[in-house]
Amino acid sequence: MKDLLLFRNKQINVTEFEKKNNLNLPPVYRSFISAFKPYFGFTNCLDESDNIEKEFMTHIFSSVKKENYEIDDDELSFESFIDLEDLLKYDSQKSYIEEFDLLPISYHGHGGSLFIGMKKDNLDKIYYAIDSYEFKFLADNIFDLLSQFRVVTVNYDFEKLDTNKLYKNWNEDFWRQKST
Repeated sequence: MKDLLLFRNKQINVTEFEKKNNLNLPPVYRSFISAFKPYFGFTNCLDESDNIEKEFMTHIFSSVKKENYEIDDDELSFESFIDLEDLLKYDSQKSYIEEFDLLPISYHGHGGSLFIGMKKDNLDKIYYAIDSYEFKFLADNIFDLLSQFRVVTVNYDFEKLDTNKLYKNWNEDFWRQKST
C-alpha cells in the first residue's frame, strides 16, 4: 500500500479551496488530501508501432480482498480519489452536501462513489453508494478505510509486450520495451 499512496510533489492550498467554496473539509480527510496524490499507480508503456503511450497496468483497491480482479466482480473497487480542485466541479457533487451532508471523494469504473461525512454527526466517516441514495457506512476515516483493502494489480492486454524487456530513460514517466 505504501508504494501506491504517493506524496504530493508540491503543497496545495486547502485553506484557499475551503474559503472559495465556503466549506470546511473534515480534519482527517483534509490531512490526507493535503499530503497524498489522489490517484494510485498506473503504468504506461510506449508502443513503438504507433509511438503512443498506452496503459498496461493499473492498481485498484478491492474490499473483498481478492487476489485478482475481473470487471464483472460485484464489489467496491475504486481507481482513484477526486483531486481537491475537482471535488466540487459539478452541481451533483454539491447537491450531496446539501441533501445528505456527504461529499463524493472517489472515482469508480462501474459507478457509485465513496463519500465523506461533512457534519458533526458524521464528520470524516466514509460511506459508499452505487447510483442510489442508500449509503453504506464503511469506516471511521480515510486511513481506516484504506487499511481494510487489498491492492490488486490489473494488467491489460498489450499486444507483444514482454515485461522482462521494459526500461525507462532518465526523466521519463513511462516504460519502453527493448527491441530484439
